[in-house]
Amino acid sequence: MRFYDSKPEEILVLEDSPSGLKSAVKAGLDVAIIENRLTKYMVFEDEMKYKFKSLKEVIKAL
Repeated sequence: MRFYDSKPEEILVLEDSPSGLKSAVKAGLDVAIIENRLTKYMVFEDEMKYKFKSLKEVIKAL
């Protein structure tokens, strides 16, 4: 965040793993989960803002 001089509310983390989700949530950042073939059946326990099936879906949402 400091590198880009950004505030937490200006950042959206794109993640595909439970550990990455947990780290981003702990840092106070909004998280979008992008499923992959290993994680699409996982239940993500931490709070996520969005869940997408692909990067193409993320781009459409932006």
